[in-house]
Amino acid sequence: MDLIYFILSVYGICGLTAILNHRYLKRDIKFLNCPICLGFWVGLKLFLLNGFTDLFTFDITIGNTVLMPFVGAASTYILGTIFGDDGIRIDKGDK
Repeated sequence: MDLIYFILSVYGICGLTAILNHRYLKRDIKFLNCPICLGFWVGLKLFLLNGFTDLFTFDITIGNTVLMPFVGAASTYILGTIFGDDGIRIDKGDK
C-alpha cells in the first residue's frame, strides 16, 4: 500500500506542477514539460522526505534511493499516457 501512496503522491505533485507552470508561470521550462524528468526528481525528493511522514515508509538504503526515483518517473509517464485532461485516453485508431 505504501508504494501505491507513493506513486499517487508523485503523480499528483507532477500534475499540479505542470498545471501551475502552464497556467501561471507561462514560461517554457523544459524540465517541467517532461513527465519523466519531473517524476524522477519529485520521486527522489519524496523518497528523501519519507522519514518525516507516515503516509509511506521505505527503508533508506542505497538500493531504494536509486530505485524509487525511477518508480516515480515510470509511474508518472504511464499514468500520463493513460489519463488526460478529458479522462481516460482512448486511441481511435488511424483514419
